[in-house]
Amino acid sequence: MKHIIYLLIFNILQWVGCNHSPPCDLEYIEKKWADYGINAGSFDGYTHFVIIKNFEKQCLDSTVIMNITQKYLDTATVDIPIQAILFFNSDKHFIEGETSQDWEKVNKDCLVGVYFNIQNKKFTHFRFFESNGIDFEDTNKWKIKN
Repeated sequence: MKHIIYLLIFNILQWVGCNHSPPCDLEYIEKKWADYGINAGSFDGYTHFVIIKNFEKQCLDSTVIMNITQKYLDTATVDIPIQAILFFNSDKHFIEGETSQDWEKVNKDCLVGVYFNIQNKKFTHFRFFESNGIDFEDTNKWKIKN
């Protein structure tokens, strides 16, 4: 009898845990805008700011983000070289039409940044952000803090 009760409790806890996981479906992806980058005084390519609406960090892994990145790159305009794509799960801190943003606020919703060499279009590194909007690491290895 104890065994059945433990099994029942385990199944209930598992069901409750599974039903409270974050939504991991891609609702839609929207390019918010693209901005050109200057590094050491010379043009360095464009950074695209992309919204993946209501997509939680817990859903993200390197395979998911690289698949999304590749699909995005396949649809991006060829004559605008992409240096970076920054993915956000909300646009609530973006100020529409403003060229200078409060980046600390905006980056609170940043899932990850993916960077490229614009000459050969190869991946170079990820940029990860803390929940307070401060970046905590640039690395070519996948690291995510929830």
